[in-house]
Amino acid sequence: MDPLTKEERLQLVARLDGYLDAAASVNGEFRDFVASAQLIPKNGYNVTQMLQHFVASWEPAHACKIVSLSDAHKWTAIESFLEQALLTCPFNEPSMARSLHVQERRFELAFQASDMVMFLSPNHKPTACYRAELVSKLVHTAQICVVEYESDYLVLTNIHWRTGHLGDQEAAT
Repeated sequence: MDPLTKEERLQLVARLDGYLDAAASVNGEFRDFVASAQLIPKNGYNVTQMLQHFVASWEPAHACKIVSLSDAHKWTAIESFLEQALLTCPFNEPSMARSLHVQERRFELAFQASDMVMFLSPNHKPTACYRAELVSKLVHTAQICVVEYESDYLVLTNIHWRTGHLGDQEAAT
């Protein structure tokens, strides 16, 4: 299989970003949960430096800080991250999240998303995987999964905002 061109990789990441955003949009109340995917060139940065720049680029009202970064080592860490991010609390119905049907759908969505991540690498093996936890006054949880490739990083985010975060942001500005 020939490696993807830069344009093809960017298109795949854009598709993955839309996929994650759509799946996260059915969690909780409107926009309580958000998930995204971004491809960031290495530009000589190691993963810690890249994450610091990435988080610093968010709006100042978010005021997120990286509290942990760990090497995930395994491809299954990506699938696990995606499974945690998708259909956590579908349609704000906690009882639905426990149903076998929803659990199966979560696994299927995570598997499909992880396939997209895998296809970004010519040999289907990224260089490394990392997990990061963030803290902010505006979030319940903020998690990041970083997949390292030869020339760039794929940054997957999963954020569960505190209820009313949009009003909090407006008050903070």
